[in-house]
Amino acid sequence: MISSTETSSKKDNLFKSKAEDFWNSRLDKCLLKWSRLLYNDWKKISKKFFKELDLRVTPFFLKNRFSSLEGEKSPSKELKLDHEIDLMIVKSVHELGLKWNLIAEELDFYDAVKLKNRFYNHIKRKGRYEELKQELGL
Repeated sequence: MISSTETSSKKDNLFKSKAEDFWNSRLDKCLLKWSRLLYNDWKKISKKFFKELDLRVTPFFLKNRFSSLEGEKSPSKELKLDHEIDLMIVKSVHELGLKWNLIAEELDFYDAVKLKNRFYNHIKRKGRYEELKQELGL
């Protein structure tokens, strides 16, 4: 008789072998890029893999794959990345106005509410809007 732990380990091995069969360096690059853009939100990254690449991967697999690629590093929210996102938001606001749904469609990795909150709480309130516009040459 097979115990439940043996069957679950067989299922895990089956999944790992399937994932290893189709996973390649291109998918690793997508995982690293999207993990930075989506701040390691594994559910969103899993949905993005399905939407963009028609691949069904679990958030658990993505998190483990990411940790094996990055080693023991903690999820990074780099200042540079925040600055780049702020620049993209300011550029989009300049081009499209305060139409957050259109800006969210253009940027593709944030929803409208998060963009609006980022704009008003981190850009406008701290007086960085004009500074960022000058940096973009607008």
